[in-house]
Amino acid sequence: MAGCHVQPEQMLQLIWGYNAVVGQSVAKLSTGGVTTDCVSAAVATDEAWVVQITTSRHTDPAARRLQLFVNRGGTIITLLDKTGVVVTESINLNSSFTMVAGDTLTARGVNLVNGCTLYLDYVGYKMKLSQ
Repeated sequence: MAGCHVQPEQMLQLIWGYNAVVGQSVAKLSTGGVTTDCVSAAVATDEAWVVQITTSRHTDPAARRLQLFVNRGGTIITLLDKTGVVVTESINLNSSFTMVAGDTLTARGVNLVNGCTLYLDYVGYKMKLSQ
């Protein structure tokens, strides 16, 4: 295209801000405390993340409480809070939400037995805020 300085493969970035897929699987071994947290990487200062699918599960033989939340500078934004989650079940959030610079995503297991594992999985995309 004469006079156009944007390559076709860059159009999605310009229109939607899409930059790359973001996702992570995190596992945390419980030490038997009141809470066990699986925490994502923090969003970089020049990015925003749109998380589209989030799941959490545990390996404790007893039914437990699981929570999903965003930590935004010390402010907790609860996404999902479910009691009675058994070992064969996961909690799933299939709604998109946006995370900004410094935010972390946390899966919290309450009263997990020592030696049990808590899992956090999420996927979405990141957008660059500055070029």
